[in-house]
Amino acid sequence: DVATAYLEGADAVMLSDETAMGQYPVEAVTAMNKTLHYTQDHHDVYDLYQRNGIDERTDSIAKSAVMLANESNADAILAETNDGLMVRNLSIHRPTMPVLAVATTERLANRMGLLYNVRGFIGQLGEGEKLLQDLVNRDFFGKDTAKVVVVQGEQIKLVELHK
Repeated sequence: DVATAYLEGADAVMLSDETAMGQYPVEAVTAMNKTLHYTQDHHDVYDLYQRNGIDERTDSIAKSAVMLANESNADAILAETNDGLMVRNLSIHRPTMPVLAVATTERLANRMGLLYNVRGFIGQLGEGEKLLQDLVNRDFFGKDTAKVVVVQGEQIKLVELHK
């Protein structure tokens, strides 16, 4: 079930009923994690789900951002959002690097965090690069530099940050 959920394009999986309340919830989560990582490493999401963006224009921008991130070996993609549309489109393209969603409200940041490979942050539009610099300074990327594709509206750019 866990592998199939990934193959069908699910953004998240969860424990329910007995597995969540049973004697071995940690072992159940460990097995789910192992299954998901194996499936991600060895299988693609079914084409039916992989490329269905929410709208053509936004999807084209998202696809371009993911391609740029892949080709430049970026550490992350950052998208600022007040509605989540771009972030959902980025997630649909299954980027291998995390999508950092800067949302204007806590509720939206939490919702974005449920999408595939997305981590939600609360912030103001236009302050994404400030957040990135703070993340680099706090060793979020595990190194002193980071290369990030930034999506702001219809603009895409590649930024390099240093501690």
